[in-house]
Amino acid sequence: MVSSIFCGRIHKTSDTYCELPRIKLTFYNLHSGEVYGSLGNVLPDTGAGANLMSVEHYRELGLDPCKLIKTDDVILAANDLHISTCGKAEFELEYGDVRIPATFLISDEFRGTLINCRVCQDLRLVPTPFPQQMRVNQALPLNPANDNLETIKTVLLEEFADVFDGDKLLRAMECTPVHIELIDDVKPFQVNGPCPIPIPLREKTKKLLDDLEKKGVIASVTELIGSTR
Repeated sequence: MVSSIFCGRIHKTSDTYCELPRIKLTFYNLHSGEVYGSLGNVLPDTGAGANLMSVEHYRELGLDPCKLIKTDDVILAANDLHISTCGKAEFELEYGDVRIPATFLISDEFRGTLINCRVCQDLRLVPTPFPQQMRVNQALPLNPANDNLETIKTVLLEEFADVFDGDKLLRAMECTPVHIELIDDVKPFQVNGPCPIPIPLREKTKKLLDDLEKKGVIASVTELIGSTR
């Protein structure tokens, strides 16, 4: 079902209306990877539930409407307007560095091409949680003063509340494995003993280490486990 409003040209007399953004998509054969061509006036429609393409645009890609996949899908537009379809077609879409599969309904009662909300998300045109609001990161100073540290800590804990959850075990990050690149001409060195901690900082350091151990970030050892290089 397409829940878009199709309207003709509006004579702009004020700033009430804005130009609808369009993008250029490249279309490929879903199975062979053959490139059909590009359409430069594709409308991202986050209110649409289906991808829709006119017969005219389908022909512009060098394709024959008589060879469309048959479908019984019914398009319902604004005001319960029914739009008939000639069939459907499967493509692979390319936008920037993203290529995704997508199915389009083809109609001779519609002009242009539009992509639905899911395709907009897959092409990274809109955030995945859409229509939920995006979180706006609060800018933090690079060199904060000491009296700002607690405020910054509060901001970070609120911004990343899904990661820092108080005294509970710190969860592992769900991401690709971290890859650390080393400089080729740097020579490794050996640490032969523990790092000395100044007496005024020992109590604070012990508390921090106990907290990290409690959250599973580090683990204490009671025997030699090998040299550190």
